[in-house]
Amino acid sequence: MPRQSFSNAARKGLASLFFCLAVTTGACAGDINGPAPWNDSDAVIVLDAFQENWVDIPTVSSDPHHPAALVWQITKGHSQSVSNSCNPQPVLVTHDCKFLEMYTQAKKYHYLFGAYHFGHTGHVNEQIEEFLKAISGLELGFIALDVDGDADGINITIPEAEKFLQAVQNRTHMPMVLYTTRGVAAKISAQYDKTSIFAKSPLWIAAPAWAPNLTLLPPKSKVWENYALWQFNDDVLCVPKDRQKYQKEHPGKTLPPCQIHIKGMDEGTDVSVFNGSLDALKTLFSSRAP
Repeated sequence: MPRQSFSNAARKGLASLFFCLAVTTGACAGDINGPAPWNDSDAVIVLDAFQENWVDIPTVSSDPHHPAALVWQITKGHSQSVSNSCNPQPVLVTHDCKFLEMYTQAKKYHYLFGAYHFGHTGHVNEQIEEFLKAISGLELGFIALDVDGDADGINITIPEAEKFLQAVQNRTHMPMVLYTTRGVAAKISAQYDKTSIFAKSPLWIAAPAWAPNLTLLPPKSKVWENYALWQFNDDVLCVPKDRQKYQKEHPGKTLPPCQIHIKGMDEGTDVSVFNGSLDALKTLFSSRAP
């Protein structure tokens, strides 16, 4: 596969983002703050979704919250070969066939759009190659690796995630954003420092806003000084059947209402808030060269 490279604008986008997340003054207008920053008038909202989600970009962009970007799952690793409507032949790495439809719609409406890979332990080299093949030739300035799980369980091991991030950076000359949970971020922070590939990967932290004792960064993190995105919305709150299931399994517990409702998408589509201004997000999503 030919070596890929990102545009200077995309590289400058990450440089601006790292500067923005490192400062502690008001140099980065739009930094999120408070218990519910998504309700701020200048909040920068980002959606992330996959094949099972429904998103209509023209409708979403007209919502009063004005979501600024959509990040879609393009590939997903599995423990064994699987087949589905998008992948009729069993494969270890599936491609989301709805991705190109959403990518085309985003381009038509000049909407910020990115791609992510859902990692799985094992066959990491194949996952790297399939992801790079999937994004080849597309104008994407935002790419991410989903390392899901908690402190007790994780879908892809930390060393495997390290290998994936490093390989993609070497081939694209641009770091990936790392999507993960607070528990996994804490484990990474305990094992790595600022010289690691993780420190070069802007942090997209997943933490439901209703979680108790909410802190988004690991205490005294040696890897990240701040986070780039906070995925705060949770299916448990926003999808009726998931809400009912949780309350049935946890009798007596009271759940707060869904934090945000955005027209033009289903309730299961995840919602994040960007830690910076809209201009900073636009720079981060700058186009890449094939």
